[in-house]
Amino acid sequence: MQLMFPELMGGPVQGLNDAGVENFQGAIDLYVSRECGQNTGDAVRGDMKTAKLEFDRLVMKAGDIPGFESLRTTLDSCLERWGTKEKEKEFFEKAVEIASQDDIPVLRISDYGTTGLTGDDTDETGRWFALVKSQGVSNKENTAGGSFGIGKSSPFAASRFRTVFYGSRTGAGSVALQGVSRLVTHWNANGRETQGVGFIGAYDADGGAGGGPVFRAIRKPTEIPEPFRRTEAGTDIWVIGYRSGPEWSTDLIRSILTNFWPAIHRGSIEFRVGPQVITRANLGELIQQYVGNEEFQAHQFYKAIASEPIRKRLKTVGQCELYLTTSSPDLPKQICMARNSGMRIFDYSPRACRVPFSGLFICNDDDGNKLLRKLEPPKHDAWDPKRTEDESGKRALDEIKGWIRDEVKKLNPLFGGKSFNETELAKYLPDTPPDDTSELPHDSTGASEEESLEPRPRAQDLVAPPVKAKQVQKLAGGTAEGGFGIDGEAGGGEHGDGHKGDGSNRGGGSAEDETPPTVNVRSFGSGTNRYELVLRSPTTFNGKMRLQAVGEDGTTESVALTGAVFAGAALGVRGDTIEGIQIKAGVPLRLSVTLDAPTRRSLTGRAIR
Repeated sequence: MQLMFPELMGGPVQGLNDAGVENFQGAIDLYVSRECGQNTGDAVRGDMKTAKLEFDRLVMKAGDIPGFESLRTTLDSCLERWGTKEKEKEFFEKAVEIASQDDIPVLRISDYGTTGLTGDDTDETGRWFALVKSQGVSNKENTAGGSFGIGKSSPFAASRFRTVFYGSRTGAGSVALQGVSRLVTHWNANGRETQGVGFIGAYDADGGAGGGPVFRAIRKPTEIPEPFRRTEAGTDIWVIGYRSGPEWSTDLIRSILTNFWPAIHRGSIEFRVGPQVITRANLGELIQQYVGNEEFQAHQFYKAIASEPIRKRLKTVGQCELYLTTSSPDLPKQICMARNSGMRIFDYSPRACRVPFSGLFICNDDDGNKLLRKLEPPKHDAWDPKRTEDESGKRALDEIKGWIRDEVKKLNPLFGGKSFNETELAKYLPDTPPDDTSELPHDSTGASEEESLEPRPRAQDLVAPPVKAKQVQKLAGGTAEGGFGIDGEAGGGEHGDGHKGDGSNRGGGSAEDETPPTVNVRSFGSGTNRYELVLRSPTTFNGKMRLQAVGEDGTTESVALTGAVFAGAALGVRGDTIEGIQIKAGVPLRLSVTLDAPTRRSLTGRAIR
């Protein structure tokens, strides 16, 4: 097997900035696992229920890698040709250094239970040609995960030499092995400029179309080097000069759990990374092991699987499933979005619920998956309605998101009508307020850019009526009446001697001291006519609260209270007013109130003396 690059023959000079490879630079383990996992899921044999994908990091002797001596010479030539450019110089100096060693790190990616790569070197309809011999070409079915032919560039991004071998065995027993190097224009041994892409295999000078040259794969089993031979149907990808170091397995496993937990749970694919097997049987256990890892949230979405799925046939995308849970207070208020391949596409944040939740959406309809597949960019990490020529993409996403929002709204205690006692409420409202009081569940929470569908009170200023100062009555001895301060401190009037107070706020002093503070009110419906209130005041306040109901159009009206409870003790109520309110500055006060009639309105209020 030899490495050869076609001559440039007047074509464009090719540099290191290969668009396909650059698309997957950075988090290489994330992209390699996503793209290879997706390809495996797309190629499952008809007689198999579950496909398997395995990752092994090996150290191979340079002499056991076909064409490696030619690769070393090519890297030297590339450095000579591009050594004046900073990026290229840095890349090829590192590549030459690693290639000069005898031990070469290699990542082998092997799938099982798949069809293998069908077709030969010139069959443009076959999977072999699409994967190995072309760029930007995909021969997958419309329901398959990949659709651009760009994802196959991800293994090259993981190679120090941008060199990958493909090996395959079909169900009929046909075998093939070929290497591909995606480098840069350089000078060959004859001093001629070459194209940037070369092949390791057999060279046929006149066996191609029109009598031109063709670079063929090795297809005789005896000619394939022993380490590269397969005994079962499927495909191997060998990443030569694998970039990842000692943490390679941790990064891959984290990526697999994050992106394929729905597929693993469904039993459509299993993984092995080194000695670690990942199946439906141990999925939950492994997910828990990675809780706390940076940017890892799979455990929050996986909790939703314990609930019964909500199923609905949507007009545009057909049969869909939605799993939802509110099982813990730290859920991300997001939905994991997937097609029937079971690979996570992105996380959607519907701003339609005040309590924490998470979920999983899956489209199971073939036609619906064809449409959603068209909406995905090359990295398959979004659904963009602008990627269709007509309005079908927008209709599909509006329909999906609208349904999800409707179901998520039912989780909200304000709309659901379920029992929601003080103990349950405490899970979502911390005792100690942070610097920003917006941590309480309300309409503006969540990361989605869309508007909330919940009714929102009309913006208004709560203005307390002015309090007129009482005339000071002179007593014998020329003193004014003493008042009573907060926490029993003497309040003393202007010339008064002041006496020990009783804890109320009836002290003498100026009118400004009598103006009640603006109290922030949050309300949550916890039953037909029962509400939980959370009150906050910037200053300590002892007095009364007058409540009002806010309608969906923002209008307010008085309410009739039948009861109020704080810490198990009843508070006095009169009409729309709660008596005996005591709030410490900056500390939330939680209490329950009952109205005299059922209502579905938010409550607001103001402090009065």
